[in-house]
Amino acid sequence: MSADQLKKMVDEIVIFFTIEGVARHLSFLNHNVIIEEVENVVKFFEMTYSIHFKNYLRINLFMHLVVMIERLMTHDGLNHREDSELTEQQRNFIVLTPEAFRPLITKYRFAMTTTECLIIYELIEAWITVDQSLLVLKADKNSVQASREV
Repeated sequence: MSADQLKKMVDEIVIFFTIEGVARHLSFLNHNVIIEEVENVVKFFEMTYSIHFKNYLRINLFMHLVVMIERLMTHDGLNHREDSELTEQQRNFIVLTPEAFRPLITKYRFAMTTTECLIIYELIEAWITVDQSLLVLKADKNSVQASREV
């Protein structure tokens, strides 16, 4: 089995175990649908930061993000850190996060809070080291996109 095939197989196993764990915690979202959508968010962060999260972190992210989305949809999102002083990397992450969730925000009509962004950031902080001088944020009318310009 090639390295790519092994990676794909492990990712499928992670999703399988995540679906089983998430189904018990959701009130109204279809766990099969939302897991696929959240996979795109995780891949967005992996591509942006040029990493592949370890399996235990992937499972943690999938479960956290799915439950977070349902929480935000019911307006029960956490917001106790809205006025926190942020580091430059935290600010950059918060600017980037809505783009990662853009299809879900459009479909499910929820808004990300600073607190929720910071929780995601804290989950992946140890794995995301980026040379900020290479990260260029491009804003247009409805979104912010990150790119690496050389």
